[in-house]
Formats: sequence, C-alpha cells, structure tokens
Amino acid sequence: MVASLISLLIVNWKALAPMESARFMLVIFLIFVFIFMLLYTLPGQSMNTSQFKVVDIASNCGGFIIGFCFGLVIMPRVRRAAVYVGSYEKLCMKIGVALTFVYFAILMSLFYTTVAYP
Repeated sequence: MVASLISLLIVNWKALAPMESARFMLVIFLIFVFIFMLLYTLPGQSMNTSQFKVVDIASNCGGFIIGFCFGLVIMPRVRRAAVYVGSYEKLCMKIGVALTFVYFAILMSLFYTTVAYP
C-alpha cells in the first residue's frame, strides 16, 4: 500500500506542480511513513514478540519493491497530457513495466537455481 502510494505520487508529480505546498506536505508525509516502515521491518528487541508475530523481512521488502514497480504501471494519471506518447506519465509506465519484468526475471532465476549444500 505504501509503495503504491509512493508510485502514485511519482506518476502524478507534474499534476501537483501548481500546488507546491501540497506537494511538499505529501513528500514529508511519505518520508515519515517510509521511515516507519523501515523501523517496522527491523528485527526489534523492544517489541513484545508475544503480541506481534515475527514476519519475514524479505517478503516485506519484496512486496514493497513489486508494489512500487507495479504501481507505476497501474496507478491512474491525473493530467490530460498523460495520453501523449512522450509524456512523463508514459515514461513512468514504461519504467514500471521494465522494472517489473526485471524483478520477476531475477526472482524466477533465483527460484529455479539449485544450490548444492555440502
């Protein structure tokens, strides 16, 4: 969810250009949320493990990465100029598709690679 909101902000960055104060507030808010997510994924000693289930940190990071990459592809575009071929929004979409394919290619190669343990 957080990664897709960050990608929504990146995709609609040019549409937020007239509203500098709103753009600044969104960036500060997302920085705080990102810091909170990083602190949440760290293996904390102060957390009571009986209340919080131990989560796999790699799955959280992987979900963040794919949420960001796929969010660049599917998030709605606000500007009317987004339909043109050379627009900023189309470039974000192409980058998102490329990153998603690269991510899945890396994951598939890691999944089907066998490791010989001694």
